[in-house]
Amino acid sequence: MSRENIDNTLAKLWRERVVSRDMACQWNERARDGRHTTGIAAHHVILKSRAKHLQYDPRNGITLCTACHLYVHSGGETLFGMFFSGRWPETWDYLTAERYKYVKANAAWKREQLAKLKGYYERNYKM
Repeated sequence: MSRENIDNTLAKLWRERVVSRDMACQWNERARDGRHTTGIAAHHVILKSRAKHLQYDPRNGITLCTACHLYVHSGGETLFGMFFSGRWPETWDYLTAERYKYVKANAAWKREQLAKLKGYYERNYKM
């Protein structure tokens, strides 16, 4: 599997995992019934550019509707951080501690992440 294919597969599995877990915008609860996920985006709590090694960790994901996602990326990061840390303090503590760890995100690491995400689906969705 090429590097690009691994990256695409990891991103797709990460998104599916986050959306299947949350099912709705976690900020305003849009699409709470779980049937309308087309306007739902999987957002990285700690941005990929700030902690590349957390980009495929489902704990570093949250679903947001398009409006909330655009708001966060257009300057609402501080308010979003306050919301997230208040609602899920244990996860916030984990992510902020992990953010500064150095991890060499090479091909072997990506294959390990792929195995973890695929293993989750095999255990929970009988792929």
